[in-house]
Amino acid sequence: MSEDTLLSHFTVLDDLIQVIYQGHLKFVVLSEADEDSGWCVHVGLTSRNKEGRWWRGRWTEGDVEKIIGSKKAMKVAEGLAQELKDAITSGFLSISNWSSSPGAEIDLTLSPTNKQQHSVSLTELSAAEAAAHAADVFFRIALQAQKRGCQLEPSAAPALPLPTFEPTRTKTLLNVATASGAPSKSPRRVEPSSSMSSMVDPETAKEIEQLKTRLAHAEAENAKGQKKPDGKFEAKLKARGVAAPRPPKGSSLANPNKRARKITKLEFEDSD
Repeated sequence: MSEDTLLSHFTVLDDLIQVIYQGHLKFVVLSEADEDSGWCVHVGLTSRNKEGRWWRGRWTEGDVEKIIGSKKAMKVAEGLAQELKDAITSGFLSISNWSSSPGAEIDLTLSPTNKQQHSVSLTELSAAEAAAHAADVFFRIALQAQKRGCQLEPSAAPALPLPTFEPTRTKTLLNVATASGAPSKSPRRVEPSSSMSSMVDPETAKEIEQLKTRLAHAEAENAKGQKKPDGKFEAKLKARGVAAPRPPKGSSLANPNKRARKITKLEFEDSD
């Protein structure tokens, strides 16, 4: 058929599904549309006694023409199809002329908001037809599930990408320690005190451990006659609450490896 047929506008009704709660009854409505075969709906009933029943109804091009009144009213057909879709997706559906008698003809009524009601006559399927249709529905559900790892329903919480960790602060502080004259080899581990750990976060505590160790190595080198660690390096430690090791009592401030010289006060006798 050409694209100008009335049924070409009803493709918006393809692959729609909705549920109906009517009293203690629960129905499921499946909508399918094709330009050649028209608009088809299947209505299934679930019951407590596990007796599943199915009904089927269809609109052909002739049925659509009877409603809109003109075969050339394409805009009207497009508007009608959109009204029916809105009624299905919004849940404005009900089962009219309901009867539990086998073979009874019932109607699916669609009630768009502030629009004219439309009905589709339903005919009950035989047990074999109902079973075949149910199997076809589950087959299509399985095909869709293959796209999401064979999960029947998509995950409610999609996995988030793991954040990448870039220790830029640690790298900067280690560069400062290297520039201050501390050795580049791996230092021994110094455990932080409990009071220190309670005041700083784990990342800062780790940086302090590394700086304390490097400062200790630098002081050891000073004891052998090398220069004292850079003042900026000690200031950075003090800013983090870490006190630099003090020289032993009685040692020379110029060279901590030597003891300070005692200065004896000179006394002169009075010339008188």
